[in-house]
Amino acid sequence: MWLYYTYPKENINNIDALIPSGFELRIIHPHTNSIHDVLWNLFSFGKYREYQLVDTSNRLTVSKAQVMPKIVIFRFMKSGGIHIGPCHTLPAYRGRNFYPTLLKKIVEDYRMKIRDFYIFCDENNSASIRGIEKAGFKCFAKGVKNKFGIYVIKEYI
Repeated sequence: MWLYYTYPKENINNIDALIPSGFELRIIHPHTNSIHDVLWNLFSFGKYREYQLVDTSNRLTVSKAQVMPKIVIFRFMKSGGIHIGPCHTLPAYRGRNFYPTLLKKIVEDYRMKIRDFYIFCDENNSASIRGIEKAGFKCFAKGVKNKFGIYVIKEYI
């Protein structure tokens, strides 16, 4: 079962100040020849992006989150909304607020154009749930991924 979250807050204060010294934020348009990137770019009409928090001392991407508009597998989303995910933080960098900071930065960057933000995670992934909620997202539903790969809401919370 998946937990579905949306972002209810309107104001975010200077997220750039939360990025610690020695780290930088990158926003890339993934365009490798991997089937994953090709498909997401195709399905999102080229609006697929990836936010990366990079440790500048060793040029290592320590946390990342993919961003895309509503596509066919996210039928529950409102038109004009964006989906954040999948997301990942390297184990050695977890617990240092990078994941919630990345999520807040995405919301800050898009909130002038987008009203609805969505993210979801497995209901047993307590670390991800903490990061999502720390960033200000609120759980609104539980659901599943059906046999066709479409995320379906089973219960509103």
